[in-house]
Amino acid sequence: MNQVQLASYFAGYSDILSLREEIKQKTGKKFDLKAFHKEFLSFGNAPVPIIRKLMLAKLQEEDQGQRQNRVRNKVQVIYKLSVAKIVKGILRFPIESA
Repeated sequence: MNQVQLASYFAGYSDILSLREEIKQKTGKKFDLKAFHKEFLSFGNAPVPIIRKLMLAKLQEEDQGQRQNRVRNKVQVIYKLSVAKIVKGILRFPIESA
């Protein structure tokens, strides 16, 4: 191995560690090193900067999807509570037939 190869390998190693730390910070306790490596290696021999963009984009999409699910769940709860109040009001005041 010559000096140029060593520098190239070290640059790639540094980029991968940087990506790993960035994803680790964004995911917190949910970070899984094995899953990170599996996903990273799934991109084959693509350049590290491209893999970085793809992995961060996927993480952002997942985060947006989770936020949308939380909002959707809150809306469903509010809707159910509103319907329950309406039904409770209707049952409290029965309609008399003419």
